[in-house]
Amino acid sequence: HHPHTKFQYIATTLNPYFEGNKLGNMILDDRFILHTLENWFFGETYNGDILEVTNIKSLLAHCQDLEINLVTCDGSIDCLDEPENQELIVSKLHIAELVTALALLSNNGSLLLKIFTFFELTTVSMLYVLNCCFTSVHLFKPACSKEGNSEVYVIAIGYKKDIFTGAHIEKILANLHSTNKSLLPLNVIPPDFLMQVTNAARFFMNQQVMVIENN
Repeated sequence: HHPHTKFQYIATTLNPYFEGNKLGNMILDDRFILHTLENWFFGETYNGDILEVTNIKSLLAHCQDLEINLVTCDGSIDCLDEPENQELIVSKLHIAELVTALALLSNNGSLLLKIFTFFELTTVSMLYVLNCCFTSVHLFKPACSKEGNSEVYVIAIGYKKDIFTGAHIEKILANLHSTNKSLLPLNVIPPDFLMQVTNAARFFMNQQVMVIENN
């Protein structure tokens, strides 16, 4: 709709030029990175791993003078060996993406976050945090997403930056690698919110099951 818009952006991902990264963990087609290398930042360790707190903090420092209006998070982890545990395996990455995005975003900014199923408390609590921090939050599966997979996008609009403070960021980063991956306990999440999440999860699940059965 706005073909003449010029985006000024910073991007990060696992660095395909860092020999310490396993080839199987990266997208090997680097044409996009190669031709826009000046826009990429791979963190203090240069491996681009956002699960490392030093890389998150160095990214925040790198962007501290910028006004960030939009953050997109499209990361994932290979779960071919344990497809039934995809949501739990990827949950730590989602929390790392979430805390980084909320620390980066300017007031009234927007967030696009790729998730998968949301049956586990880890994901439900993350969705509740987003609902507390944004004016509106939507769950959406775009037409270009494969119908038979679990991929769903969270669209969060109108960031209320004063709600998510530096103390929250430090607390999450300090516990990023703890065994308890949930941001919140179940008893603090309102029942009406849980009902909304349950209905949404059932809707996307039924759509996926129908497509798989048709295939």
